[in-house]
Amino acid sequence: MKITEIVCRAIALPTRRKQRWASLTADLGAWVLIELRTDEGVVGWGEGTALAQWGGDYGRYYGETPATIRHILQTIYAPVLIGADPRDLQGVLARMDAGVRGHHYARTAVEAALLDLNARAAGIPVYQLLGGRRRDRVSIAHSIGLMPLEAVLDELELVLEEGISTIKLKVGEDRARDIEVVTRVRERCGAGIDIQVDANGGWRHAPEALRMIEAIQAAEPRFIEQPVAGIVELEQLARWVRVPLMADESAWTARDVLEISRRSAAALVSIYTSKAGGLLNAMRMDAVAQACGIGTNVNGSGESGIGNLANVHLAAAMASMTEASVFPITGLESNRPTQTAMAVYTDDLLSEPFGYVDGQVVVPDGPGWGIDIDLDKVAHYTLEEQVIR
Repeated sequence: MKITEIVCRAIALPTRRKQRWASLTADLGAWVLIELRTDEGVVGWGEGTALAQWGGDYGRYYGETPATIRHILQTIYAPVLIGADPRDLQGVLARMDAGVRGHHYARTAVEAALLDLNARAAGIPVYQLLGGRRRDRVSIAHSIGLMPLEAVLDELELVLEEGISTIKLKVGEDRARDIEVVTRVRERCGAGIDIQVDANGGWRHAPEALRMIEAIQAAEPRFIEQPVAGIVELEQLARWVRVPLMADESAWTARDVLEISRRSAAALVSIYTSKAGGLLNAMRMDAVAQACGIGTNVNGSGESGIGNLANVHLAAAMASMTEASVFPITGLESNRPTQTAMAVYTDDLLSEPFGYVDGQVVVPDGPGWGIDIDLDKVAHYTLEEQVIR
């Protein structure tokens, strides 16, 4: 089997509402799709959810854009991929890595397409290539972005009605607003709902984060995600507080997880397909987290259905997962499992929506990603297409 063509598409999906967090002003939904085609007719799909304004602490890892993904694909990855046997997965990835350092988002898109292609060719789900399925459902936390208090409370009512039992609250820009939102959400939803608080590194330093955590700890947040930037700052804060901390922007690689454990900087780590540079590296992070006794979840960047299937398969396979994950519940314009609960888009690219039961996404078990791609929808939402041979 040989890869004969790479189709690179820029897409844009319609969003239900704008989602904002500390430091992010870009709109979600404008991503890059990668389709790998072979001489045997088997194809594989991957997605690059590049965000220019989101990266690691202090520039340690950097943001990317759809344009940078296309550039790396055309100039570095395509010469490696065209003519290659996709079943030589590790060999192809090694040659890709030899051509460029970093560019995790671009690498994720291509690796995902290679995994999908290999799984389809073998007639198995992608999660089997990751070591097998550990769970058949994934609990979802609904993320509420930076918005006025009344809008937060209105959305809270809707998602609770749709079966969500974990709420993630974005904070980190307005200290008074942060305290009021967390306090009022706890009052409104009662004791039976878990609350995750995510500052995206927006609190300036450990002493300020300490004051904020002391102000909201009566609301009993399950954890505080990335309250400050930097592993050293997390380590300092972790000595002072009883509420568990989660590292996100500070944790991109398996070595980052090891460093967080060595410093006792956080009890939890959020794992992405994109931060790690693909699902295989994300599973390496999972292995280190499990060995170090660190709990995890899977977090996303508002992927379309294709990238979101990668989230689901990763979550199905991870051993260290202890927390509800934060990624879209993919639905279609004509068939949406939820109207509000993690309904990031009003339409998508799949032939059917995700299965959804009691706040959990059902892991599909068909070949590859497990749900077919709707080529008519892909064509409808494509802004630009390039075929590389």
